[in-house]
Amino acid sequence: MRWILLFGVVGCGGGGGGADAGLDAATADPGRVVLHRLNRAEYNNTVRDLFGTALRPADRFPSDDFGLGFDNQAHVLSLSPLHIEQYDQAADELLDELFAVGFIPTATQTIEAEGPDVTADNGAVWDLTGWVLWTEGALSGDVWLDQSGDYTLQVDAYGLQGGDEPVQMAVIVDGVEVDVHDVEAEASEAFSARLSLDAGMHTVSMAFLNDYKDPALGIDRNLVVDRFALTGPLEVPRTPPAGRGLVLTCDPAVVGEGVCVAQITRDFGLRAWRRPLSEAEVATKLQHYTTARGLGGDWNEGVRAVLRSLLLSPHFIYRGTPNPLVGVGRTLNGHELASRLSYFIWSSTPDDRLLQLAATDALTDPAVLDAEARRMLTDPRATALIDNLAGQWLGIRKIEEAQPAASLYPEFDEGLRASMKREAELFVQGILLADRSALELMSAPETWVDQRLAAHYGIAVPDGPGMHRVEVPDRIGLMSKSGLLAALSYPTRTSPVVRGKWVLENLMCTPPPPPPPGVEGLPAQQSDTAMSLRETMEQHRSDPVCAACHVKMDAAGFALEPFDALGRARTLDDYGFPIDATGTWGEGGPAFDGPTELAAVLVEDPAFPTCIASKTFTYALGRPPTDTDDAFLAEIEAAFATADHRFTDLVVAIVQSRAFREQGVTP
Repeated sequence: MRWILLFGVVGCGGGGGGADAGLDAATADPGRVVLHRLNRAEYNNTVRDLFGTALRPADRFPSDDFGLGFDNQAHVLSLSPLHIEQYDQAADELLDELFAVGFIPTATQTIEAEGPDVTADNGAVWDLTGWVLWTEGALSGDVWLDQSGDYTLQVDAYGLQGGDEPVQMAVIVDGVEVDVHDVEAEASEAFSARLSLDAGMHTVSMAFLNDYKDPALGIDRNLVVDRFALTGPLEVPRTPPAGRGLVLTCDPAVVGEGVCVAQITRDFGLRAWRRPLSEAEVATKLQHYTTARGLGGDWNEGVRAVLRSLLLSPHFIYRGTPNPLVGVGRTLNGHELASRLSYFIWSSTPDDRLLQLAATDALTDPAVLDAEARRMLTDPRATALIDNLAGQWLGIRKIEEAQPAASLYPEFDEGLRASMKREAELFVQGILLADRSALELMSAPETWVDQRLAAHYGIAVPDGPGMHRVEVPDRIGLMSKSGLLAALSYPTRTSPVVRGKWVLENLMCTPPPPPPPGVEGLPAQQSDTAMSLRETMEQHRSDPVCAACHVKMDAAGFALEPFDALGRARTLDDYGFPIDATGTWGEGGPAFDGPTELAAVLVEDPAFPTCIASKTFTYALGRPPTDTDDAFLAEIEAAFATADHRFTDLVVAIVQSRAFREQGVTP
């Protein structure tokens, strides 16, 4: 059954295969979704669309738990006391912005002197406490600022004194000297300067100005810099968000305060709770307004109390309505369906059109539902599918976790990481959201590069800033993208096992089981280089206990060995041996040599489209698959195949299924 594949308890190397056609999709139980707390991405996107804000308060929330590889699975999204505290702070932050109260919050960006993005132009060295500038020159780091304004720069530094004057340090921003300090301290001390800076990238430098040496007396004056930090913007008044009019939908001076606050409660309540409020609920919320005004608050404070109560309600924080009658199923109403649809495709709240269609239950019409799903996939908000579905299923988020060893890969930095991640996102987006066959994830010839990534790949640098669509020989499909290859490597070398496991688990939905007790894996850093990595792995696989699980896994991993731990093309492995990228897809399966031929084999394997459908179905429902889901997946996969595996048609087939449109019995 399909859920067995997804939970990863099958044996090694099996294919996906079709669903059990013996189950009837017309009568099978569609499954139940428990109350579903908004995860961090959903919360941020929801308040973005409610308020038109650029604030991302959920970035501070506790990390979401994962189920089946996704952080949107309702059964693992627990609620902690810290969540409640953060919801309270988030509501205040959003409403402070709405009513333009106070100043925007400051943020601090700290750059440790030993960090990868810091450079010294005078051969400075690290001595465990800071960078020692032993001759005149500067230590520099780049900082990106989202907003213009005044900032405080704090530098932690001290001097190795010598001669008749203290160490002098200049603060330089974008090549302009803005301050000079006498650094008399001989232990780390904070020095600060207030700067007026525009939004954008800035280079901040600490320069040593007065080098002095007397070798005869053993005197050597030096500047030691430990870290520096920018805090700001300072005292910038809040301005209302772009969507203020979407929240404050009337003018009390025109329609009267009582009428206006009731209208705002109904209008915002509908959008925030994703359904109309009952008159009893409206009356309860209006009591917050009455209480605030009775305590001397003005109109804004009264309305704020109402909005705050709406944002702190479980009806906002949770989505979906669990069936109150265990053992009884039902069809979702228009508003429930609108919410399920919008959080699947947009990871956000329904827009006005969906809410209007929900109000008349028109959305329950299959033709209307089909049209709305297709409309939503063309909306910019559909990139949430790339961020959240593909980001987790295909491992794009893992690029943020890659940690190539600086001693072996000094060219890797945060700028290159950002380019790698953007390359993968644009590649997947150009297939899934462009109505192309999802199978092209393995076979599409194009990629996306900016000047930094082009240099990394050793190809012609494109003209102009930003990402450019190009074709790079021997870089076919997602498996050739450098960020993913780096994420599927150890810090010191590639890992055929890690890469092969990703192929089986994420592309075939047939993850190998954990190794048996007592079986040790290979070390992340091989010390004995008498054998190539492949020879070492083959020796390991000679144990019958290990062989079964490694047949397909190792073959897929070695097909990707022509790419190093930064995703660069190569012909020798990490130990200088020629790379052998040949393999077969299981016992007696098709042979391949290298990533391009492996990709062609995967495209022909029926487990690949089955896995695409299963992963998307699990993400869309936000619940673990059940045994009866095979019936629905059989219909979904048939529609997917008939449509030449276009992702748009897969999405439509899922939202048209009873599993999506109904609330069943089985939890």
